[in-house]
Amino acid sequence: MDAQQYDEDLSQNLFFRKLQLDHQIFLDTAPIEGWIVCIPRSGSINEKCLTDQEFLLAQILVPNEELPETHFTNLSCADVRLNGRQLLTGGLKITILFEELFYTKDGLKYKIWCIERPLCDTRPYGLVLDDDFGKLITIRKLQDAVEFIRTVAKPRYVFSKIDAAVQTFIKHRSSFLNCNLKLYKEDVKKLYISCLEIILQNRKLKDRCQRDAHLKRNVKIAVETY
Repeated sequence: MDAQQYDEDLSQNLFFRKLQLDHQIFLDTAPIEGWIVCIPRSGSINEKCLTDQEFLLAQILVPNEELPETHFTNLSCADVRLNGRQLLTGGLKITILFEELFYTKDGLKYKIWCIERPLCDTRPYGLVLDDDFGKLITIRKLQDAVEFIRTVAKPRYVFSKIDAAVQTFIKHRSSFLNCNLKLYKEDVKKLYISCLEIILQNRKLKDRCQRDAHLKRNVKIAVETY
């Protein structure tokens, strides 16, 4: 995914809010020590992550004294290296989605990197982020929408169901050519909702959409585009 296409209100991010509520000391220390606070994007963490101290420590980077721009150690003592827009650690390649500056109550500024996933193995927390649902995808055209639906919306007959719903809509509308615009818009909305329901028959996808706003948005865009 093009990181420039991703945006998120960090004030609503559960991990950042947890830091502010229960671990403000880390945020107050960040500008003094030059730490960089990494915030995993919403949808890449769960409640188990928020209650584990080691998880928290893994997301805070301490710059190396000799190479402070590219080499770090997190507070869990793991080495992290910056290569372009990617953080490399423990076999993981994690994209920095965007950067923001925040300020403490004393007016000291510290840097936050919103990252595509946590800087640690998430499997101990019951999260598998390397599956089809965990991938960050930007849908720009019809081909992107088709590929996205094919990847996440199983079983495969989802396309035939959506096509059947569209054909039924077209057939129904052709007999009401002179209907008013308001009724037409209402019917289009019903068709859209029906197609969403077809895709979300995949229980795993539906559950992930409830906690991953970006995935949910992509499902909606894919349906609209297709």
